[in-house]
Amino acid sequence: MKKYIVSTLALIALSACGGAKTGSSVKPIVPVPFADVVDQADAFFDTYGDDIDNETFTEADNLPDGGADFEGLIGIGPTQVAAGDLEPYTVGQLNIHVDFDDGDMVGVASNFYDNTDEGEAVSGSADFVAGITDTGGFEGTIEGTFGTGGDTSPFDLDIEGAFLGDHGEALTGTGTGTITIDGVDRGAGVIFGAEQP
Repeated sequence: MKKYIVSTLALIALSACGGAKTGSSVKPIVPVPFADVVDQADAFFDTYGDDIDNETFTEADNLPDGGADFEGLIGIGPTQVAAGDLEPYTVGQLNIHVDFDDGDMVGVASNFYDNTDEGEAVSGSADFVAGITDTGGFEGTIEGTFGTGGDTSPFDLDIEGAFLGDHGEALTGTGTGTITIDGVDRGAGVIFGAEQP
């Protein structure tokens, strides 16, 4: 895709039906075509790319009170994706609900596309669970599965990230972990970004 995909803390989408961990506070994902995912990623990077590249993140004291919904994008591939050294193999949509008072973050991801094959649809979903740290960033996990029935590839990723804007209007992050393909565990990386609609 473009520069936003290979930037260290770039973004891309993922969404899902969500599991028990995410609860009902997360807005359901409204699937969009692959081309719209690309356009959304372009728009996100146009707005926040410089801050991401310069690591200019929202300070903890400037995060808002209450709750907020974020909509965005996610990309998953080999471990090098997290460092911005390789484009994601799979991209999708991501919705996250943040409770700034309690420091809790929950989300879902789905509507995945094959980024290496002209946007062919990929079945799967994932749950996003994280907590805001004392420094204003966040740490957590993304767990999910690609495929259906007996032909599935589960993945488990440890993530970290930060908020963007004067008062946390957006967020971005990366992570690494494993994905099991044909019974073999392989290294995996993720990048993501989302903003308040």
